Amino acid sequence: MEEPQDWRTPPGVVAARRARAAGAARGSGAGSRGRAYPAVEMAEDHEALTAVLAATRALLRVTAPAQVADVVSTLVHDLGGGVVPARLVDERHAVQIDVSLGLSEPMLAWADPVSPATMRLTTVLPGFVEDARLVLADLLDGAPGSGDHPRRQRARGSA
Repeated sequence: MEEPQDWRTPPGVVAARRARAAGAARGSGAGSRGRAYPAVEMAEDHEALTAVLAATRALLRVTAPAQVADVVSTLVHDLGGGVVPARLVDERHAVQIDVSLGLSEPMLAWADPVSPATMRLTTVLPGFVEDARLVLADLLDGAPGSGDHPRRQRARGSA
């Protein structure tokens, strides 16, 4: 049975909650070929890998929903792109993923069409935004204003 959706919950968070539930039902564990996480597709791009690592670490430390969107936006810039309102961007130059995570006006990442930044954004952003939505869902599922959301409780072993 599907839980009712609160109109204030961003659609991306609802999708992340459903994906998490589906993963739990399947038994999330080691991936294909015994891997605990997917293989890196950009192993030679050390600058991009460094940016993704820093952004991932920042995601682990956020305490408010707006910080999650800020981390995604910062990653877009670190990968060589920019963030613009979806209503103003030429779709040929944008990655069609809302990097605002539904927390504000839809924002898209953009870069010159034939550039390393575009390659980086199209490779990294889909998976990173999915992870950011999961973190956002955790934050929104925590007690309002407590700053002590379920992810932090699990990390301490108190949940």
